Amino acid sequence: MSTYKTPVLVQFPDTDEVTIDLAGLEGGLKFTIPDLDKIGYEWEVAPVLGSEPVEWSDRKSLVTYDDEGNAQKLTELELTVPKARLEKYRGQVVELRYRYFSESDDYGDDMVSAPVRLKVK
Repeated sequence: MSTYKTPVLVQFPDTDEVTIDLAGLEGGLKFTIPDLDKIGYEWEVAPVLGSEPVEWSDRKSLVTYDDEGNAQKLTELELTVPKARLEKYRGQVVELRYRYFSESDDYGDDMVSAPVRLKVK
């Protein structure tokens, strides 16, 4: 299923499992998307926490536009999972992934990353 690398957590070491103390987490859990250059500019990406559905508001475009309307593909993108969203997983382990979306969305689960396991305290 997964052909994309795990999310890279900004505040924590690069590992497959990390313990997150919500008391010390300010603002939210930030992560970057590796190998962004391998995805076309017409895609969007969003965080996936456990089996929660992805909200439209969570999706981020992989492109910005200059003053003349020309598309500029992002080379780096940082996403944030709000602290409040992590609260419901306190005392549990939950998987964090990212998923790519297109307008057709015909790719389903093929566009999902490998997980990072979060032990939420």
